[in-house]
Amino acid sequence: PVHETLVDNASDKSIPTTTSLLFITNFPLVFSLLTTLITTILLFLNNISQQVDKSWIDRLSYLGKIQIFPSTTSFDSGVSFGAAVFSLPHPHKEKGEDAFFINHRGVGVADGVGGWRGKGIDPSAYARALMEQSGNALESGLNPSTALNEAYHEVVKLGIEGSCTCCIISFSSYQRNVLEAVIVGDSGLLILRNGKILYKSPSQLIAFNKPYQLGALSRHGPWDGIQLTILIEVGDIVIVGTDGLFDNLFEEDIVNCVGTCKSPEEAASLLGQLALTTAWDRNAVTPFSFAAQANGREYQGGKLDDITIVVSIISS
Repeated sequence: PVHETLVDNASDKSIPTTTSLLFITNFPLVFSLLTTLITTILLFLNNISQQVDKSWIDRLSYLGKIQIFPSTTSFDSGVSFGAAVFSLPHPHKEKGEDAFFINHRGVGVADGVGGWRGKGIDPSAYARALMEQSGNALESGLNPSTALNEAYHEVVKLGIEGSCTCCIISFSSYQRNVLEAVIVGDSGLLILRNGKILYKSPSQLIAFNKPYQLGALSRHGPWDGIQLTILIEVGDIVIVGTDGLFDNLFEEDIVNCVGTCKSPEEAASLLGQLALTTAWDRNAVTPFSFAAQANGREYQGGKLDDITIVVSIISS
């Protein structure tokens, strides 16, 4: 297994989590039909039937943990959107270390650093606390960077140990049709317009597999994050995700997968399934494998990790 490195004594990074939604029933005939259908789709997508290290039954059980949460939201700024979440923990971990929020002002994701588990600390605790506080601050009318800064200090006051990467977006209360964002580390933001990339956030890395992190023992803070202001239009697809998405899929993969989707539920589901399939593929060429080889590491294929994706489509 591949682990991202915890910066400043804190190794390994890995999503939030919610109660599993089991969509495979116990009825033998239905289970058999679903098994055949999903197996065929997976074989077609990546031709990896001989390259995964789990049986198809294990994979189908894992796929059964997919969760989609639709939500429709509107804003004082005149912007409204629908949002959906694909949230899936690492297959070798009982619960994930990512977290997310959606509220009437915006959305956010965070990726907790798994290395804290070795210190007896729940890696998801910091990410969840930061997202809860960030969501509350955003609802009070603050912009994303100010909200993140306030949330960061609130979590310090709460004495919660840990660290995480994050991405938070909102729609301006002061300017119509303006999206604002703050990004720390290798969680990221991708905006599509008319099937093309309008914006893709760069990863903030100290070195290969060592992203900027917020939290205890970290040298970085909210003030080190990327701050963005950009005009959005009806039909724009806004994708916020942790590195479980961006380590496994290139930008063109994402565009081809969701560029023509009409609903956030459809986009989140297709994108999550593709990221998951690629993560299991030992022969896939991925952003992570490309970066690893560029840094002198022998690595091939996808990267198993927590996957959290929030997809929003601007509707008016």
